[in-house]
Amino acid sequence: MGKTEITVQIYDDINNVKKHLKDLGYKETEEFTGNDYYFSTLNKNQIGSASYKDLLSSSIIVRSFKTKGNPDLNNSMVFKNKTLDENNNVISEEKISTKIDNLENTLKILKYSNLNNWLNLSQQNAFYKLGEIVITVGTVKGLSGSFMEIEEYESIKNLSSEEKISKLLKLAKSLGFKISEDYSIKKAYMLFKQQNTENENV
Repeated sequence: MGKTEITVQIYDDINNVKKHLKDLGYKETEEFTGNDYYFSTLNKNQIGSASYKDLLSSSIIVRSFKTKGNPDLNNSMVFKNKTLDENNNVISEEKISTKIDNLENTLKILKYSNLNNWLNLSQQNAFYKLGEIVITVGTVKGLSGSFMEIEEYESIKNLSSEEKISKLLKLAKSLGFKISEDYSIKKAYMLFKQQNTENENV
């Protein structure tokens, strides 16, 4: 079943963001460093003009990551089943994941199957908790600023998606960060579009 979350961009350095959360009483519970490899069934011409919905619904993600608590690499294959509203905002997401033993061979299989590796994304995240609320903050290599994700928590899980988003936005705004108006930031798509623009200007 899909869960509702918001993702916003914070216009500040990640170290300042972490310090501010600690000052507010949030405790860091884990850190995550990982790489995501995006593969699509769309061909290269289709990928260039595809909408976010079509691109993600045709993509498999291979994720390789390690945490502070477990420095060994963990590898998995992921599919994100996102539900979008009429404005292409993500209102819920079901993440389907399965572990894989061999990262290198998995990547080879997908490439040899003529799937298109349209993006490689490197990110670092830290998880902060206060009561039932968990906030994830981090950075993406190649993108400026920091990013914050807040997922639905226990006391709001039975509300409608619209009500959950309203509660999560109110929480995000109350933290005192300078954040984006867009509460459905799509980090992978944002990086993809930026890289395409840079390539066109070369």
